[in-house]
Amino acid sequence: MSRPAGQTSVSWATTRSSRRTRTSLVQIRFDAATWRDRPLKSRCTTAGNGTWGRALTLREPAQRAALQQRRREQDTDAWRARHRPRAGIESTVCQIVHRTHSRRSRYRNAATTRLGRCLAATAINLIRIDAWHQGHRPETTRTTHLCRAGLR
Repeated sequence: MSRPAGQTSVSWATTRSSRRTRTSLVQIRFDAATWRDRPLKSRCTTAGNGTWGRALTLREPAQRAALQQRRREQDTDAWRARHRPRAGIESTVCQIVHRTHSRRSRYRNAATTRLGRCLAATAINLIRIDAWHQGHRPETTRTTHLCRAGLR
């Protein structure tokens, strides 16, 4: 049994992740009564239902190793260069969704939905042309609000 802060777990269960990936997970749970008055309680995550005092979810070792390998790959310049075009595409999709509120179609048939998406894309192009003429040039690298505020 796992023993964070000297406490013994009360439940170990194997489960599956979300419907899409269905990867195997191990959930370790601790009793709520033992965690209520613990000095380290502020450093713990909160349980949603109040039944468990602390819950840990772990991946299988092979899955964890693969995830860590992918994260290390993302720190390389080659990976960033390969995924740079995707960042531009993602920002365009984000702008379309936020400016035209087109995450979901307002229409039931495919032809009208396609027309709505074409109009949304045209609207974004016009917005970008107007911004260009106003002197607002796109940045080469986007800076998040948190980075600009010095929080990250």
